[in-house]
Amino acid sequence: LGTFALLTWDRNLDWETEEAFYSDLVEKEPASPVGYVGLSSLLRAQGRSEEAEAWLWRGAEAVPDAPLVLQDLGMMAMSRGNFAEAERIFARAGERETTDLARCRAIALSRSGRPEAARDQFERSLARWPECADLWVDYAVHGY
Repeated sequence: LGTFALLTWDRNLDWETEEAFYSDLVEKEPASPVGYVGLSSLLRAQGRSEEAEAWLWRGAEAVPDAPLVLQDLGMMAMSRGNFAEAERIFARAGERETTDLARCRAIALSRSGRPEAARDQFERSLARWPECADLWVDYAVHGY
């Protein structure tokens, strides 16, 4: 039992910081989007946005249709005012699209000057998830 306790204590030293924890997760589980998103979020909070985005792109390469990774990448593009890029990123989710990604994609389409495409995206999403209140709110807020 003492040996296992010592091994656990030693392993916990590897995770002394959140950055070390998420870096280790990405290294050991490269197909898990959680590590990329967690590391990116931490880096953004530290003002290291370019590094954060680079980690998300690595996540998108490792897990091409991971909704969590694509949502954060798209939101970063939107924060730079690049709505067309954001819409392309959100669209990559394909069949794994979530309600949040669908909303973000419709908003990106609207803000990039494509109101008809935005309305179509909202309406397809509402047909798929009619119980999603956030979709209905955004649909109304954007004037459809």
